[in-house]
Amino acid sequence: MKKYVNAKQVLPDLLIEEIQKYIQGSYIYIPKTERVAWGASTGIRDELNQRNEQIRKLYKNGFEVLKLAELYGLSEERIRAIIYGYIYPIKKNTDEVIKAQNEQQVNKIEAMRLFQEKSQKYELPLVVVDVKTDILDDKSILFFYCKSNTDIEIDWNGLNWRELGKELSEIFEHTIGIRETV
Repeated sequence: MKKYVNAKQVLPDLLIEEIQKYIQGSYIYIPKTERVAWGASTGIRDELNQRNEQIRKLYKNGFEVLKLAELYGLSEERIRAIIYGYIYPIKKNTDEVIKAQNEQQVNKIEAMRLFQEKSQKYELPLVVVDVKTDILDDKSILFFYCKSNTDIEIDWNGLNWRELGKELSEIFEHTIGIRETV
């Protein structure tokens, strides 16, 4: 890739005269109007996305976080971030990520409200504490809950988890995960 170009070869004489009022006999950098996203030209972005997808598939097939961390040379926290989508994949520029995060904040509040409403419908004594989703891939939603304080003895295995998950999946048109926080 040739970086240096003689101005007389590409610019009209009037424009060169105008530029010479500000700078002469020096190099000047003229930035591109469109930036290429990080990793797009080298292919590293695609490689990382493929690696992350492999990690998610292996996890779904039963691999433990510690084993995945050893296999890929990453920290356990980074593996969890890839699996649960709370560190966003490198796909879009910062402005798009910020816009998506702002939109997600509104959606997150609504999602938490709906989860709480539906868990009451199925008589599940749960309190939703967080909602996570991969805002750029937008494939699944994870709801994190804690058990509400109750003096009533509850058979947690006999509750309507499947029905709650199905209904939320139909509402959001996403794969739904429900996890207890510790």
